[in-house]
Amino acid sequence: MAGHREKPLKAGFAKLVGVHGLDLDYTIQKYEVILGRRSKSTQCDVILGDSMSISRVHAKIAYNFSKRMWELTVPGKNGLYINRVLYTPDSQPAILTTCSLLEIGAGDGTGTVTIMFLLPVEEEDEPARRRDWAAQMQGKASRKRQRVMA
Repeated sequence: MAGHREKPLKAGFAKLVGVHGLDLDYTIQKYEVILGRRSKSTQCDVILGDSMSISRVHAKIAYNFSKRMWELTVPGKNGLYINRVLYTPDSQPAILTTCSLLEIGAGDGTGTVTIMFLLPVEEEDEPARRRDWAAQMQGKASRKRQRVMA
């Protein structure tokens, strides 16, 4: 269509989407992402706001290659909730799955930022489509062998 521009697709490993308190649509394109408060002294990939209840380096999301999954650790002094479970700097790394909800900030809900972690997922019929394609390729190969033998 003339004059219509499509948004370019962003390829990535996962995505962070703001649900409450933050307008966010961040495509994770590296194996480690730092979330935190705006600061001159610290570089963060995702700025969660200016509230003092958010640490400068509040959370780290990293891909664990040996486990083949995404994990979140809390290096800052302030904790966060993942699916309503509290994680602190003393906690073991939390495993992130698609639709994990991260709640960061004031415990009273007034300055809370809620983010959803999303993973790319296959369409429901994708495995069936792959099986159909494989069967179709086997059928073509079989017919080709029959023609050669005739």
